[in-house]
Amino acid sequence: MLSKKFLICTTFPIQTVQKKEPTPKIVADNPWKVLLHQYIHDFTAFFIPKLHKDIDWKKEIVFLDKELQQLTPDSVVGDLRADTLVKFHLQNGKTTLLYLHVEVESKPNKAFPERMFFYHTRILQKYGSPVVSFAVIVEGWEDKQIAVYQYDNYETELVFKFPFVSLSAYNNRLDTLINNPNPFAFAVRVHLAGVQTKNQATVRKERKFTLIKEILEKKERTKETYLQFCRFIDWILQLPKELEIMLKKEIEVLEKQYNDPYLGSGGRLALEQGLEQGLEQGLAKGEAKGIAKSTMMILQFRFKQVPKKIQTQLAETELDTLEKLQKLALSVPTLEDFVKKLPKA
Repeated sequence: MLSKKFLICTTFPIQTVQKKEPTPKIVADNPWKVLLHQYIHDFTAFFIPKLHKDIDWKKEIVFLDKELQQLTPDSVVGDLRADTLVKFHLQNGKTTLLYLHVEVESKPNKAFPERMFFYHTRILQKYGSPVVSFAVIVEGWEDKQIAVYQYDNYETELVFKFPFVSLSAYNNRLDTLINNPNPFAFAVRVHLAGVQTKNQATVRKERKFTLIKEILEKKERTKETYLQFCRFIDWILQLPKELEIMLKKEIEVLEKQYNDPYLGSGGRLALEQGLEQGLEQGLAKGEAKGIAKSTMMILQFRFKQVPKKIQTQLAETELDTLEKLQKLALSVPTLEDFVKKLPKA
């Protein structure tokens, strides 16, 4: 029996923040990639239910990120990033590939359908099988033409269409999201909150507190899911530091009722304060040792087991690069992603 391979191409464009009551820019790529890795079953159930029903969830799911990076070099068609490729088995014995393309843009771009077509054809060339493309649009873009790439040149015609969902469409369905237990229903609400509170830092702080409280009050939650979604909320609903400090104090009071540590913005804020002291001490001594040590501390705090060779590499890294790596360690979704940014020996 011939096998078929399909591809889901998922994109998250966003808009930049206008300065009124300043709020940091929404970070879309890392948090969505992390959630998709952790909740791929729920992602397909929420966004692609037809595919979800056909997948054989008893069989192994394989993430093919490395293969995808080789397939889509940065030098091709601008600065595009295809982050996640997932291999599934269908219940009918066939094989499918789920491909997540995370793209962050400042505003809607007419070239978007062409880029989707580019990735579609690259996967088709590599695997020689049918491909299914799918896009998730974070903000705006409800025009169906955004999901069509076509041309007609001297009787040579091509029409490429792909399904997509615009998260802004859920603004009129918030009640259904609140009552939906799927993690991505909550993730959509978080992202809508980020868009709705742009330039409204104080309002965002209150929404952030409410969302964290909601997770704490869920009876079925685990400590792990609490921490995962706190980090997601922290990425999407970033606040100016003074408001983050205020929020941390409010969360600490709330957590005493549930005996859970909030390791999202509060934990990161505590780390940043410690790192600032370490950086000042390191610079005072004219050494990069302090920065390398604090960067290692972040990695161990977030990923527990960190190979000793990473510590060695950090110790041999120049000061300017170390400062960038230190900031990266606070937000990178996986340890493997951090290693990719280390200077080559």
